[in-house]
Amino acid sequence: ELSAKHLFCYTLSMSLWRTKRQLSILALLLFVAGLISVGIYVRYKPSLSCSDGVLNQGERGVDCGGPCARVCSDEVTTLTVEWARAFRVVDGHYDVIAKVRNENNHIGVPVLSYTAEIFDAENISISKRSGSTFVNSDETFYLFEGNLFTGARIPKYATLTINEPVVWARLSATPLPLTVLNKIFSDSAQPAVMASVVNESLSSLKNITLVAMLYDAEGNAYGGSATLIESLPKDARQDISFVWREAFNVAPASIDIIPRINTFSQADTGAL
Repeated sequence: ELSAKHLFCYTLSMSLWRTKRQLSILALLLFVAGLISVGIYVRYKPSLSCSDGVLNQGERGVDCGGPCARVCSDEVTTLTVEWARAFRVVDGHYDVIAKVRNENNHIGVPVLSYTAEIFDAENISISKRSGSTFVNSDETFYLFEGNLFTGARIPKYATLTINEPVVWARLSATPLPLTVLNKIFSDSAQPAVMASVVNESLSSLKNITLVAMLYDAEGNAYGGSATLIESLPKDARQDISFVWREAFNVAPASIDIIPRINTFSQADTGAL
């Protein structure tokens, strides 16, 4: 009887040992399988990005905000078109100029699509042109569309429409300093404005657009013109001129000249 008890205990002990061993081996196998699965997942999992269509990695919205350059719509103040007007060049030809303001700090638009349109007194569209430009952060600028043909129709007013969607982007750099000096108005049969532009930055700047606006004593804009400087080295100074085909009835009470560079493209070329 005692021997039978010993045998039973021995058998039970061996059975428990085998079960414990099997469980240990199973646990080890599961652990190894888990490590392999984690390794495979880490190696082949899709990387987080700002174009994966998923709200992740601390984004404010899907693929916008947070670490993404693209800005969410609720982060920005929409562009303000302060005014848009048609300015006569000669009969049947008009320039459309608009004054636009971007109040967003360190946020701009790399490519902005717009439509300039001229209407007659009956609110009929008589000329229209679409174009594109850039918008730097925290800037007010003139948008110039020149020489729209109206034929025999007489313009009454003009509009500038910002086309959707407007894709905003972050921009840490700000436009580099360009100073306009010595603005002089020459009143003649073909009036002109002469001035000088100084590049006070540490870099050479390319494709500088400048728009000159003439204002009367009441602050009303009555003439505008545009020009382009293809390249201006650092610390350099260049004379510029704006010319109109026909004389004005009044000399300007003030002259406003706004130079612009595309901060996005300057950054791409290393100028910023």
